[in-house]
Amino acid sequence: MRYEGISRLELAFLRGSFGASEEVCRRIVLVTTKWNRISHDEGRSREDEIIHQHWQSLVERGSEVRRYVKEQDAQQIVNDLLLLIKDDNSDDLNIGIKKARDTLGTDATRRG
Repeated sequence: MRYEGISRLELAFLRGSFGASEEVCRRIVLVTTKWNRISHDEGRSREDEIIHQHWQSLVERGSEVRRYVKEQDAQQIVNDLLLLIKDDNSDDLNIGIKKARDTLGTDATRRG
């Protein structure tokens, strides 16, 4: 199976920036794409494999897996996520965003 997506390093980055608690993981939406290129059965099989081999720890803690099939799906996914975090003034989320920005800024400086 070809898997070009979030790597273990990127997952470690997410955990390092935001933690891996259920509170944090429920704010993560993992999206599968290219459903129009394969049969439904093949897509379901690939999705199951990705979930169980790469995303299981996140899903077990509350992350949601969604399918991007058509453009309207992207809008709905973003709207649902915004509703989820709309009233969230969590210090953990704000600290995680700052950590992520700091790390990305450091990485960009190293590359430049």
